Amino acid sequence: MNKIIAAFDPDFTLAAALDGLGNGLETLSSVINTETGGYHDILLTLSVVGNGTGDVVIHAQGAGSDGIFDDAVNDRLIGSLRLSGGGGRGHFAIAHAFGGVLPRQIRFRLVNESGDVLAASGNALLWRGLYWMDAPA
Repeated sequence: MNKIIAAFDPDFTLAAALDGLGNGLETLSSVINTETGGYHDILLTLSVVGNGTGDVVIHAQGAGSDGIFDDAVNDRLIGSLRLSGGGGRGHFAIAHAFGGVLPRQIRFRLVNESGDVLAASGNALLWRGLYWMDAPA
């Protein structure tokens, strides 16, 4: 009997204008094409530097092959990262927000609700694809 295991790509940087993002402002990330890698989930890592003590909130937006991101329909809350007066780091799975099936294209909307401006450098949004494969015999 074959066994199936989870496999991960290495971390990739996802472009998002986080550096110097003011409190109450938001930014959109670049787009991930989930079909290219045959991904079953996306694992997101958000690292933020800042003196706020509130949250950076993460939303995912999906689009089909047409590339149209309808914010009113596809804006899904993924989670939030609570800062602790120096920043924070959190990990988030994405597919659950779309009923377990990733859309063809995905991007992220990040909202700074930390109570302070994020640092001018050192912030990062990373992602890695998760897919299933046969376990070696």
